[in-house]
Amino acid sequence: MLSKIEMYIEKYKDHLFWTFMAGSYGCMAFLFSAQALRIKGKYLSDLDVHLSHAIESSGSGYSLESTLTVLIYRIFGKNATACMIGFSLLLALMVVLTPLAVASLLSFLDRTEKGTPLGVTRNRFIGLFSIYIAPLMIPVVWFWFYNNNCNINAWHNSTYMEMRLFSVMALCLYFVIQEGLLNGKNIRLTYWSAFAACLFAATWFKPSYFVGFAPVMVIWLLIDLVKSRGDLTKIRNLFFFGCACIPAGLMVILQYWKLYGSREDVSVVLNTAQDSLRNNIRTGLFLILPVIIFLYNRKKVVSEYKKGNRAYVQIMVLWVIEWLYGRIFTEEGRTGGNFGWGVRMANYLVVAVCVRLFWINLLDVLQKRKDGQALTKAECIYVIGIGAVLLWEMVCGSFYFLWLLTGRSYWI
Repeated sequence: MLSKIEMYIEKYKDHLFWTFMAGSYGCMAFLFSAQALRIKGKYLSDLDVHLSHAIESSGSGYSLESTLTVLIYRIFGKNATACMIGFSLLLALMVVLTPLAVASLLSFLDRTEKGTPLGVTRNRFIGLFSIYIAPLMIPVVWFWFYNNNCNINAWHNSTYMEMRLFSVMALCLYFVIQEGLLNGKNIRLTYWSAFAACLFAATWFKPSYFVGFAPVMVIWLLIDLVKSRGDLTKIRNLFFFGCACIPAGLMVILQYWKLYGSREDVSVVLNTAQDSLRNNIRTGLFLILPVIIFLYNRKKVVSEYKKGNRAYVQIMVLWVIEWLYGRIFTEEGRTGGNFGWGVRMANYLVVAVCVRLFWINLLDVLQKRKDGQALTKAECIYVIGIGAVLLWEMVCGSFYFLWLLTGRSYWI
């Protein structure tokens, strides 16, 4: 019976994926439309506030979302309701495109690593998995979906979901260009332009990703600059690579001025009033799986880095920088936790590569068993334990999505 199920899944895996994608788009289109219109006074989110403010201010907000809203508003003959539905459909499209962006990122790792490639379809399913998964929750003890947890997904915040799509695309292009430079190739102008555009778009939607990514890029540009040993061609390529961040960097400065520099009632201050115990618990719960998976794959991660595949290490460093950024700074004069969105984006990337590593481990274990080799106790505990926890997180994330789909509050 099990073999028949496996054969069916293998035969129709692409059909299953696109069916899930179509169903996801329909559900998200409904959810975002309901949030934008606040149907029956339910479906609490930031979306209706964002869209209404954009229309009222003629798109003068700090985010690209405001500009898009006004454009859609004019296309639909300045009909606010039609505008909100139209934007909701666009937002749903951005979210369902994210798994494909994740698949492209993971397919890059398939191409650069020697060993067990997952293939396009598995990478797409990881992407689909990533937009639903919830952080680790413990029934009764710590059963939180958004509040008091280190979130991976945030269905109520449109700018986060918009930033996420373009951030993943930018990171994929960053790795592609970086690999080419490490192999002595010149930068392709098309890749450079696409990278700069995606990074700029992600930053314009929300600057949270860029403030963590920029230091990561600077660190490794300096490392490569030292290693270039005065090679003018390499130095020129590295300088040109770094210039791709200039548009996004200027956008951050403009956004900072709009949000803080031009307003006397709002400012950025050091975060001295946070609940350390609560933050440590939610951070610890999130890190349990990534730490175990990275430790289990430590030899692979180190080996890949030595060969030039810096993805795992750079994503981990990105997470640390975003976490520190969210812990050190906060806003004074307004609420909203805007300095915590960067670590959510980093959480998302960490989860995507961790699921990939675990799936490779699972395939290796299954192949080992198929070859008649004995499995160690550690391998059995790792595969069963991590697999069960990931399944639990997916169940929780799906439950949370359905919870929101019925109009209940995200703040739980």
